[in-house]
Amino acid sequence: MALCVEEDPSSDWDDVEEEEEEEEPCQDLFSCKMFRNVEDMLENCKAVHKFDLNGFFKAKGLDFYGRIKLINFIRKLSPRPIDVTDAVTPYPWDDDTYLKPVLAPDPLLHWDCGSDTEEEEEDKDAPDLVDEKSTKSSDVRAVEEELVEARCQLDRMKHFVQELVTENSRKPTEPHVDDDDSYFESYSHFGIHREMLQDKVRTEAYRDFMTLNKALFQDKIVLDVGCGTGILSMIAAQCGAKKVIGVDNSDILYSAIEIVRENKLEETVDLIKGKIEEVELPIDQVDIIISEWMGYFLLFESMLDSVLFARDKWLSPGGKVFPDKCSLHLVAINDDQLWKNHIGYWDDVYGYKMSCMKKAAITEALIDVVNSDTVMTDSCIVKEIDICKVSGQELDFEADFQLQVVKEGMCTGLVGYFEAEFNGDVKIAFSCSPSHSPTHWKQTVFLLPKRMQLFKGKIIEGRLGCKRNLAYRRSLDIQLNFVGLPGYTIKYCIA
Repeated sequence: MALCVEEDPSSDWDDVEEEEEEEEPCQDLFSCKMFRNVEDMLENCKAVHKFDLNGFFKAKGLDFYGRIKLINFIRKLSPRPIDVTDAVTPYPWDDDTYLKPVLAPDPLLHWDCGSDTEEEEEDKDAPDLVDEKSTKSSDVRAVEEELVEARCQLDRMKHFVQELVTENSRKPTEPHVDDDDSYFESYSHFGIHREMLQDKVRTEAYRDFMTLNKALFQDKIVLDVGCGTGILSMIAAQCGAKKVIGVDNSDILYSAIEIVRENKLEETVDLIKGKIEEVELPIDQVDIIISEWMGYFLLFESMLDSVLFARDKWLSPGGKVFPDKCSLHLVAINDDQLWKNHIGYWDDVYGYKMSCMKKAAITEALIDVVNSDTVMTDSCIVKEIDICKVSGQELDFEADFQLQVVKEGMCTGLVGYFEAEFNGDVKIAFSCSPSHSPTHWKQTVFLLPKRMQLFKGKIIEGRLGCKRNLAYRRSLDIQLNFVGLPGYTIKYCIA
């Protein structure tokens, strides 16, 4: 890309730019809604999203490039306004990849957010500049030079952004691969569906609940969110549902259509490809939503957000969502071999210390089957979720925990697992606890930097924080703080 040379500050660029901006529509920062121009879009941001873009620029001290990165970051990853306002350094948009425009053209990229301020400064100093030859002091000259330089710099910036947009528009359109694209692509492979179907704890819990509560499904309209191979949709149909609608955005849906036909259920089961947030259903309301949305540490993948969207949009008054209750638990373990394999290993790698690798390894939560013999405390519930009532904002949370040591030894980490309930006339539940049969979710292990000696009867106290990752919303950021161990705070990522 060629560098732009300085142009005469007295050029008529601003007049042309202003006329074009009035006529150029602008997409909303946090939705697909279009506005007549940038100004209308920004007013909507303030009124609807409670987000003042210009004020945010100033509050964060973002320079020109920082502003470009922020706009493209929002365009690309569609974070919530609160996720952007709560961001701390290093900012997730502080990456040169976000200099490339996501929309082409994007009038917001060459919106002059500082022109009003500069014009006010220019007007304020105008009386001094009029009498320049006789009264201008050295300080006034310095101010004038700064204003001229600022104006030139602004012109250079405008040309730079225009060049970026023009270059981007010349290139052939490339498929946009984002976090969601990769997520749905992963569910297009047959292996992952075989693994889920072969998980008897999981699949038989859904099957048993529906077959033992047929009266609940009789003549009902059922929505299956993330239907995959269609197994839950077919079970619901055979349990008496009048109509079942399965929705999935991965290519496995095409196989599901064939599976439904093969089992002669196409009259009852309709399958739709697309994101639940974007599809149109052939009905206005459903009586039951069923979904296997749970991920590692319960909330990984953020699929529950899609279930809540479907609940709020289509579930009839008095309707049900299954499973309807879930809980997230913690226990402490003493698994010295696991700790040595993943953490202690880096203290001596063929005689060399690799401390930086050890620090990185600590932050990565492990997904593994934990031996029940390694559990050394009772369990503690850190989050309970009523799927029929919970809001999306409540899925980012902090909770205190207390674990009583029942078997003394060296504590090497904490383990997270979840339990799910289906509450009908006949209640069905399953657990991913280390003391139960393994599931494909396994357990989530948070290894400690150092092993801690614990004695029977001791109470481990602390606080757990869980929130969706700002840049990759389907990943989770976990933070553990331990009472009585000053500064002992560990941050983990489940990705």
